[in-house]
Amino acid sequence: MESHLYETIEATDFYDKLENVLSPQVSAFKVNIAPGYELVSKTDPDDTRYFYPNIRKKVISEIRSMELADKLNYLSSGYKLKAITAFKIFIYHRDHALGDSEAVIPKIIRENKHVINFPKTNNKCVFHCIAWHTFLSPKKDPRRIQAQVKEAFKRYCSFKGVNYSLSMFRSFKPIDLLQLDEVEDCFHLGIKRI
Repeated sequence: MESHLYETIEATDFYDKLENVLSPQVSAFKVNIAPGYELVSKTDPDDTRYFYPNIRKKVISEIRSMELADKLNYLSSGYKLKAITAFKIFIYHRDHALGDSEAVIPKIIRENKHVINFPKTNNKCVFHCIAWHTFLSPKKDPRRIQAQVKEAFKRYCSFKGVNYSLSMFRSFKPIDLLQLDEVEDCFHLGIKRI
């Protein structure tokens, strides 16, 4: 685990510091961000309360899109956010690339009836999900959609301006989390990042 603590920061520095920590990550990771913040009473400006950084499970895309003032714990409705004064980032490194077939999925997720566990995706789990989503057959089988996976990959290659080849398909590296925006553009999808 690696952690970074930032104190006495300006509100404008929050996202820059966060990006500096997360952008160099090269393998899969879990991140927790704990903000430290100060509340001020709506009726008495001298009445302030400080909350030290605690672990709050947040995902980076959610943090970027949310209004922080709406997500913090307040004593009561009589207080409002005065300032975010600190935050701590915890990064838990995983020993696999994003989308790696060797990653072990926890049993509770594997056995959930709403989760489709594609066998042997060979680093193409994003394309398996897209093929599953776009394949309209009522008798879909996660083990029998390889043709649709290749079609999705060909479409992505075309979108990127790259000529498709079978060797490229076989040796393709997994889609990185930072590439999901272009995958959404290519397939006209909205991928929720949680």
